[in-house]
Amino acid sequence: MVKLTHALTLDTPLKVFNQTKSKVEGIESSIIIEKYIDECKNKIAGGPLNIESIDINCKVNGIEHHTSLYDIMLKENPVLVVRRGAPFRMVIKLERPLITARDSISFTFFVKVKDCEFAKNSNGMEQCFLLLYTSRIIPIKKTEWKSICDYVSPDGKTLFIQVFVPSKCIVNKWKFCVHTRHENHFVKYPYNDVMYVLFNAWCPDDDAYLPTEEEREEYILNDFGAYFTGTARAFDLNRWYFAQYEPGMLDYVFYLLNDVLHLPHHDCWSILSIVKAFSNEKTESLIIDCPWTSNYRGGTNQMKWPGSKLLLGQFYKTKKPVNLGHCYVFNCLLVSVFRVLGIAARPVTGFNVYNSISTKNVLIANKFIKDSGETIPEMSDELSCHCNWAEVFMKRQDIGHDYNGWQWIARPEGPTSIASLKKGELEKPYSGLLSYFTLHPLILIWVFSMDCQKLVQHISQDAKIVTKRVGKWSDQDISADYLLDDGKGINASIPNPLLPLFESSTEISIYKNEEEQIQDITGSIKMKDEKIIGDSILIECKTENSGECEKFVDVYARLETILFTGKVYQVVMTKKEKIQVPPFETHTFTVLVEKDEYLKKLTPELLFKFVFSVTAEGQTGRLYEEVLFRLAHPKLFLRLKENYPVVQQFHTVIVDFINMPATFKNTRLILEEMINNKNVLSFKKLSYANKAPVHISCSVRATKPGKYMLKATLATEFGQSYGYLEYNVKDKGW
Repeated sequence: MVKLTHALTLDTPLKVFNQTKSKVEGIESSIIIEKYIDECKNKIAGGPLNIESIDINCKVNGIEHHTSLYDIMLKENPVLVVRRGAPFRMVIKLERPLITARDSISFTFFVKVKDCEFAKNSNGMEQCFLLLYTSRIIPIKKTEWKSICDYVSPDGKTLFIQVFVPSKCIVNKWKFCVHTRHENHFVKYPYNDVMYVLFNAWCPDDDAYLPTEEEREEYILNDFGAYFTGTARAFDLNRWYFAQYEPGMLDYVFYLLNDVLHLPHHDCWSILSIVKAFSNEKTESLIIDCPWTSNYRGGTNQMKWPGSKLLLGQFYKTKKPVNLGHCYVFNCLLVSVFRVLGIAARPVTGFNVYNSISTKNVLIANKFIKDSGETIPEMSDELSCHCNWAEVFMKRQDIGHDYNGWQWIARPEGPTSIASLKKGELEKPYSGLLSYFTLHPLILIWVFSMDCQKLVQHISQDAKIVTKRVGKWSDQDISADYLLDDGKGINASIPNPLLPLFESSTEISIYKNEEEQIQDITGSIKMKDEKIIGDSILIECKTENSGECEKFVDVYARLETILFTGKVYQVVMTKKEKIQVPPFETHTFTVLVEKDEYLKKLTPELLFKFVFSVTAEGQTGRLYEEVLFRLAHPKLFLRLKENYPVVQQFHTVIVDFINMPATFKNTRLILEEMINNKNVLSFKKLSYANKAPVHISCSVRATKPGKYMLKATLATEFGQSYGYLEYNVKDKGW
């Protein structure tokens, strides 16, 4: 119940006089009494209602709106950050007591976005409304701006007010003015600072609503996340600093929305067009350059970016694309933008993906091989070891509530409802067909010769899809979210729309006759445990004859080092062999590669592709299989010696190295603090025995209390490996 018992009226002077009359001595003349009453009335009712100050109450609003961590909310002169669909509080101090019968107060909230069609229509860009004085509880419509005075101080000069921001409010930088009126006296009091209004995942009426608190903590409030690199067989978790609370991040993001894109942004759907700020129709980057190579000349190695702040800050400063970054940098930046705005977002990694940017056809993947079994890389589509995209959680007002939830966004795919992929409804907007067959492509194996090309095999493949687990630094397999409800890949029940085009072609010989296919012969590839740099690579290829007749078989093996995009870097070895496989027996074809054969051909990702092809004598069919794998970097583990580090005191960080090979000639250890982007320590040379555990201790000191994230980088001539440590530093005397 609101309290307005102390607000003054014109009857107040007489009431006060009557209550104190018995205590006043020496006043007997009625003239003196009337004069006293007139003076009180003039003192109360005379002149305009001026505002002394406005307090936006950042501490309380920050807690209630989950925005207290934004840097601008913690400054000495804070700037208000609130979420729409919820009230925020302010305190207004007046120069004289409020007279509810004759004084009125109103607000004007406005946002100006230059060069924006949405702004030209003035649709929701300016809102005017009265301050309500009431002692009744008023039902609040979350679609309307409204302000209510909760309480007035006993002297009538201090007003405690709630302003309700509607759930469909424009997300942007707002300013506001307070207007007062007393009879013919008008006063305008502009509030000098801006106010940021964000999406509200805690409000059921907001398009960005996310039901569970654990997920809101992880996908909106957490300023750290993870992406993955490697292969489906073995991958690494790499941390990324989204930095949504850092100084300038709000301005960087709204610069993109207002000045770069000129977007209307009152709903989540329009915000998804932020992808256009990262790439245009020709996939040329507007914010970051994303070359599909490992050449970082003229830019920064993407592995050296610690997080989003430096990238967005550099673009904001120079207004030019930042060099360089790959798909995970691109999508981690997207996640940062959405988390700044209050929309739940997460980076997702897919392994064994045919990326639509690097392939010649987005719905199928073609593999061309020679009669000998050797692949033709320049003609073939390559399988990417890993590919990253972003998911955002939102309501899909355009296609129906059944498709609410996580949406795939990348370039050029999306936004695609993950629910529509699971239902097999690939025609739903947008890019459903493209998105699904990127993850579940139909792979066509062709034998290419001078006179014709023959389709000898087609394979359906499902990608492995992972993201960071909620509340933990580990992976969560979400591949099932991208499969049909029966758990099968889409190729199991929905034919690829391009396959009939190939079947009806008169220029291509397609071998579908079972008599012409390779019979009774199956092949498999077996690899030993994950190897580290410097180990020998042993691969066993088995050819099994399940028929009653003896088979003469040509086998072909090829080992290549590759980039993470799947592009061949260098050929390590090839091996051909003609073997005889008796009935119901298995022949083992062994490939052994020593370190001297591959060390000088490694890429920084340490990735390999092994191809195994089998042709049976007298048959036109062919078995083809390829496996992506990598060598393992040494593993780094960080730990604190002290249980409770204190600010301004040295604490000891211990770095443990596992599986350090003798192959390394040049090693360097760099310890850096990710949040403040500062190098802490650097060791130029490490001494160790082959594969023996290595321990390094160093002392670091925190200058202020709070959360710290240390990153240890082991740099060698073969690439880099990483370790992380998150800990909290206590204040003195805690």
